[in-house]
Amino acid sequence: MFLVKPFVITLCLETHNRLNLSFACSFVFFLILCQSPFVLADDSSIASFGSLRFRNEIVQHPYQANAAGQLSLYSTMADVGFSIRKSNFNGMLELRDARAFHIEPATPLGNDDVNVLEPIQVWLGWRHGELFSLQLGRMTLDVGSRRLIGRQVFRNTVNSFDGIQTKLNWHSMQIQAMYLRPVLRLPNSFSELADHKQGLDKTGKNEIWGIHSEFSGNLNQEFFYFGYSTPAAKGPLHTIGYNLKQFNFGPSNLGKAEFNLELMQQFGHLQQDIAKGHLIHTEIGYMLSSPGSPRIFLLYDYVSGDKIGSAENERFNQLYGLPRLDFGAVGLIGGIKRANLKSPALKFTYSPTKKLHLQFFLRQLITDQATDLSAHADLQDLSGASGNELGTMFEGRFNYKMTEKLSLEAGLVLLQKSLYLQTAPGVKDPADTRYLFLQGLVSW
Repeated sequence: MFLVKPFVITLCLETHNRLNLSFACSFVFFLILCQSPFVLADDSSIASFGSLRFRNEIVQHPYQANAAGQLSLYSTMADVGFSIRKSNFNGMLELRDARAFHIEPATPLGNDDVNVLEPIQVWLGWRHGELFSLQLGRMTLDVGSRRLIGRQVFRNTVNSFDGIQTKLNWHSMQIQAMYLRPVLRLPNSFSELADHKQGLDKTGKNEIWGIHSEFSGNLNQEFFYFGYSTPAAKGPLHTIGYNLKQFNFGPSNLGKAEFNLELMQQFGHLQQDIAKGHLIHTEIGYMLSSPGSPRIFLLYDYVSGDKIGSAENERFNQLYGLPRLDFGAVGLIGGIKRANLKSPALKFTYSPTKKLHLQFFLRQLITDQATDLSAHADLQDLSGASGNELGTMFEGRFNYKMTEKLSLEAGLVLLQKSLYLQTAPGVKDPADTRYLFLQGLVSW
């Protein structure tokens, strides 16, 4: 232990300009805690976890600006972590190594694909039973529906945050409050990522603060507020929201309806503009009284876009939310963003066996404002001549759990492009998009 302490302290001092103080202190204390004799006491425990994933992706006729032809990508993700508990104190250290291979000059490679050997969680915490908990350091987290802040599951890298969060559980009420600074993944240049260069991530200058409350019962209700500030913005962006939901799981809920309604309103500043964005997510489902618990959902998403000539910027900012929850595939295909979008959809899920889960989506994609940026494809037609219709997307995927620790997953996406994705300025490949992925995951 005494040999490790000087090295850790030196490391923290050398990197103090790049790391938040809370992360550095948590890193030191966590390693000291792991080596201390008192962790072997009766009221202490150490647990390890990890996963290893291999994935192959192929996309033909991509819909992004200036992209064409066929692209493929092989990627790996290795994750290992340790959690420790001593009386009311706890902590976690988690490392992730994300890499990509078969990289070509046209590959849209970014730090969402590659982040070599990085501590994505290093935090210390204190908890009083199930009533109250506090975390300080570097962490990943899920908040509410995860449409504003969430931990990525499919993407090769995750968003980490330096800061503090607290949770309070009181009867049927749960409150989560936080102050966070998003971590910048480094390096971020194409050449360095392609060569798998390692660079220690650093605390960014953006700030997020907020509170989320949930009330459980026959109907679950959520109320939340988030503030978001960047150095380039004239002022903070504020988001308030409400989520009403009732989802049915298990045999006792066969033949019952379920629904979800989430509303968000944004105001304040988006860069130098006055912000006025909004989001509506609606979902109505029904679980059939049949083997395999088939479930059918009707969905509709409305995410505001910006009107040309308006005194306010009405484009919604999804912050650090997870698009895949509602809009399906991400990765090499790019994925649909929560901005400038109107989208009705049909979803069907089915589990014919305990090991096999099937999921299908059929979704229409329409821009809210024809002249605003289509963030999904990085395209914009200021004339509006390309119309609002992006296309119709079908997605099917299956997950097969071979053993308790090994699973296979595959997915197929077909996008039938409409006029916008065929004629907007910057389109290079108007043919319909096809995307396929296959992956294996080992976890423990």
